[in-house]
Amino acid sequence: VEIAKMINPEIEERILHLPGIAVIGDHANSQEAEKYIELAKTKGYTREDLEKIAACIDFEAFYLKFMNGRGIIDTIIGMGSLDKHKKLVETLYKEYEKRVKSQLRAALPHVKSKKLPNGILLNVLDVEKYSHRFTFPAPGKTCGFIHDHIAQKHGEDQPIITLAYGPDFSVIRATDAVHENFGFNLNEIVWELADEIPEAAIDGGGHECAGSLKYVEGLSKKVLERFAKKIAKLKRK
Repeated sequence: VEIAKMINPEIEERILHLPGIAVIGDHANSQEAEKYIELAKTKGYTREDLEKIAACIDFEAFYLKFMNGRGIIDTIIGMGSLDKHKKLVETLYKEYEKRVKSQLRAALPHVKSKKLPNGILLNVLDVEKYSHRFTFPAPGKTCGFIHDHIAQKHGEDQPIITLAYGPDFSVIRATDAVHENFGFNLNEIVWELADEIPEAAIDGGGHECAGSLKYVEGLSKKVLERFAKKIAKLKRK
């Protein structure tokens, strides 16, 4: 957006709210992010509005995949008719909430939670068996929603790790408390596992507290057990 404004200053007012949508959608926490959210407010977008728009983009992108969705995305982000924008966002958001609630109803009863001796709450779900497949939300999003649900229940300041796995992949989410108090870094664990179990062809990574693991299906149990042991060995700073 900043580059777009430099290239064509005339569009600044039209796209002023877009960074606010982006930082909300990416769960960014910083002073700069808050300033972008404040800028969006000057165009009449509350934080709740931005959250709904970001959710609708996720929802629509899941079904569009590689199709050209420029028209509908433009409407969702408010680049066309404001009336159409409001109606479409409200309609999509209702369906978004419906799908998320349905997925959580199916998955939450099957989450296995264990408080490790080091104080970390580890939550594990077989996302292939206990969630709807080929529909929104996908495994990564499902893991995120489950993690958020558990974090809200126990407290965002608690050390919590959630792992949702399938035949040859895992999705991991962790609260900031795990990173800050235990030095948890998912990328480092992925590198260590790749070195320790080369025959599993491990790949993946992401942020310190969110990302994924990929491996060959035949060694999934070994990879997951080794991952759990590494979490159990983490020590509080």
